[in-house]
Amino acid sequence: MKEKMDLGGGIFNFFANTSLSWPKCFKELIDNSLDQNGSEIVIRIDSRRKNLSVSVEDNGGGCDDLRRMVSPGVHHRTDTTVAGQYGIGFTAAACWITQVGTATINTVKAGVRRQATINYRQMMEDGDTSFDVQQRPVASATGMKIHFPMCGKQLNDVNRLLDELSFFYAMRLQEGIRMEAIYNGATAPPPPPIS
Repeated sequence: MKEKMDLGGGIFNFFANTSLSWPKCFKELIDNSLDQNGSEIVIRIDSRRKNLSVSVEDNGGGCDDLRRMVSPGVHHRTDTTVAGQYGIGFTAAACWITQVGTATINTVKAGVRRQATINYRQMMEDGDTSFDVQQRPVASATGMKIHFPMCGKQLNDVNRLLDELSFFYAMRLQEGIRMEAIYNGATAPPPPPIS
């Protein structure tokens, strides 16, 4: 199925050059998971190869409208939207992380798996914001995985990033939300509890 974003591709370069940061971008992705009732979130950061890759995976409710999810400036509020209602938006985070590269989305909602690769660079160059969504019925649990296979930004201090995220989400962690960070294939040790 062919989908098209609500705005033109020229905005992607603007997002890539805004004054965002790794914590702000990860907070956007994590808030989106929490807004879909995700109770288990796994962050994977891999810098072993030439290119840094990052992914965020959750067991939340998934997404049935990828066009709305990736369209800049389109906010999708649901009954469960709490954390991300004032966020920077998925596309701003994706463009900043990848420096107008690609994002791969794999989501399951209501027994349907939807997969799409958003190539922001190609969209910016062509001006065509269309992208393909593959759909198929599945019996697997709901959830989402966002993967950035080639990050255009350097991530120099993973431990500091993880400390900041655990501090920011301390209340949610105390409520029972589980967040796991895997750095270069090994589970990162959890930070000390905040008292």
